[in-house]
Amino acid sequence: MISHADVVKTTLGLLCLGKNDFEAAAGISCDDGFQEALDIQKVPSQETMRQRLDKQANVFERLASASSVELLERTQVPVTALSTEHVPLDVEVFCRNHSDTNKEGLSRTYQDYEGYTPVGAILGQEEWCVGLELRPGSQHSQSGFVDFLHKMLRHARKVTPEPLLVRTDPAHDALETLVELRPHPKVNFIIRWNPRRADILSWRDRTFREGRVREPRAGKKVASLSTWVTRHYEERTYRFRLLIRVTERIWDGKGQILIRPFIKLEGWWTSLSVPEDEVIRLYDNTAKTGSWPFFRHSNRDN
Repeated sequence: MISHADVVKTTLGLLCLGKNDFEAAAGISCDDGFQEALDIQKVPSQETMRQRLDKQANVFERLASASSVELLERTQVPVTALSTEHVPLDVEVFCRNHSDTNKEGLSRTYQDYEGYTPVGAILGQEEWCVGLELRPGSQHSQSGFVDFLHKMLRHARKVTPEPLLVRTDPAHDALETLVELRPHPKVNFIIRWNPRRADILSWRDRTFREGRVREPRAGKKVASLSTWVTRHYEERTYRFRLLIRVTERIWDGKGQILIRPFIKLEGWWTSLSVPEDEVIRLYDNTAKTGSWPFFRHSNRDN
């Protein structure tokens, strides 16, 4: 005889009070003020809350996700664009450490501790959260990512009609991600390239031969190159722009000569037509530098 609404209202009310365990429901069963404030007809027991939330989790999750976006849409929150007139949409998987707990679904994360690896998306320079999903710690970053990304694009479009710039880290350097972003109207992207199987010396030689080379200081050279890469996916051919930056140091910052040159290879997939330095600047100026609290726990590529 307890409605779904009473279960949801009780859960949200307890969360607002900083209580995230089912046992807390027993403490407000006789709290008339709590019930009246949230228009709760009957406070559920902890057993009812646990069973109902487990059974209806998928339905409640969809409603909660839609409600968050509807709130941003109805209140007409300000959404500030970048210098390119694109509104940034930063999407990333990150780790949450719960090593000292016995919570359900805990497993080993890529940062080598017990926890979860949620995926989140923030919109605009104000960093509005338009989506957040909890995932087991052992789940691969790319697993289920494209479906989440597709949903986040729909959510972002409800909040702003302006062009979007999707930015992700190297964990999502996958052909399926590039293909997913390609056909969406008014959507561009910058995805950090993962050079896990790249020939560093070959890229260094090509970039310094064909690209733009500068020398910020003695003993340090930086070269950048813009190239096009052809990829095949489901019997179709795609061409993507890849920006490469190679940094070579023969001296350290204190003038000490290195025994072997230090070579750093970086890259970015992008659909933008702006110069290389502008693409790198747009990527570096993201929430993934740590401005969003959730992303501070993720594995950075400094």
